[in-house]
Amino acid sequence: MKAKCFVMAGALAGAGIAAMPASAASAALARDVVSEAVSSASMRRELALSAPQLSSAWQAQRLHASQGAALRARMGRDYAGSWIEADAAGRYRWVVASSGAGRVSLPAGAELRYVRHRLATLQAAKARLDAAVAGKRFAGVSRDLSGLQSWYVDPRSNAVVVSIARGGEREAADLIAASGADASVLRLEVSSQRPQPNVSIFGGMVYFRHPSWCSGAFAVTQGAVPGFLTAGHCGQPGKEVWEKDGESVLVGVFMASQFPGKDQAWVRTSIFWTLYALVADYQGGFLPVHGSVEAPVGSPVCRSGGGSGYQCGWVTATQVTVNYPEGAIYGLSQSNACSAGGDSGGAWIDGLGQAQGVHSGNASSRADRSNCDIPQDQRQSWFQPINPILLEYQLGLVTQ
Repeated sequence: MKAKCFVMAGALAGAGIAAMPASAASAALARDVVSEAVSSASMRRELALSAPQLSSAWQAQRLHASQGAALRARMGRDYAGSWIEADAAGRYRWVVASSGAGRVSLPAGAELRYVRHRLATLQAAKARLDAAVAGKRFAGVSRDLSGLQSWYVDPRSNAVVVSIARGGEREAADLIAASGADASVLRLEVSSQRPQPNVSIFGGMVYFRHPSWCSGAFAVTQGAVPGFLTAGHCGQPGKEVWEKDGESVLVGVFMASQFPGKDQAWVRTSIFWTLYALVADYQGGFLPVHGSVEAPVGSPVCRSGGGSGYQCGWVTATQVTVNYPEGAIYGLSQSNACSAGGDSGGAWIDGLGQAQGVHSGNASSRADRSNCDIPQDQRQSWFQPINPILLEYQLGLVTQ
């Protein structure tokens, strides 16, 4: 049988992007179709940014990557988090927060902001909420917790943000009381949406795996074994993955999967598929994968999947706990890029070619599981960060 090409990352050939022959991929690379210019054009279009604005955001992101860990170590217990934000002129800079009164020496291009609570204090409060909802500290409370949606440390507001459904105030009060979390650092937000994984189940479509379909994320290897990352709710170990409905051509088999708790999995591919360090932009082009440096809060980021194509937004939170109907997921990252059913398992990548994670789900009230009609500042889409997945499964990311 003639070998097929598995275009990674972003979406499977059978989920909306046609398989690209190896010769065509080589020619595309030779013509430099995969370039930073593609990423820049896509992000500028999706986020309505000028070239100087996007350049300043990337510059702030690079500054965080090169200086963030060392600066956090120097600040010690006074460190209260950091993020990227725009100034009044629309240019982006890296903001570092301190709970101490002393002066802090910052690299050029960074801004210091004084706040009340240390990051460790906020993280401790969130950890108590996590432990409570996991059943470790919830003695004496039996109320249904479906009104609790998500919670995360937000360094920008110097608080732990707890998102609840309308009418969920009593459930939130029960959780807070049972957890013992410091209520003074919590901020409640009421949402009309509900968390849900983005896997579609419907007839007449090309399926990724029977009886539903998901999107693929990044090409990986475990030693000499090739494969790709996807969402844990897309399949259990041993589940076969096919090119399209009807079990036409075998793509591979789920080797490991976790959901809930985490939402991550990897699939071992068959010999008839070739892996590429690419992300489909659903405009006929592909973006290169160069590495997996984590983007901080405030960074521009995009996601690619078979449900809603290629969509961009901003990282709005990290270490988010999301309370899906199937159970809580911990350690997710949050963005306001839109997503829809069928996007589960797809790729999240920043404008510098750094893989960010695997799409998990979103908050939506629509039957098609889309949140693309919600104003961007109200959207919540979540992804499982990639580096912990690679470490846990001992995988290597395929990069250029």
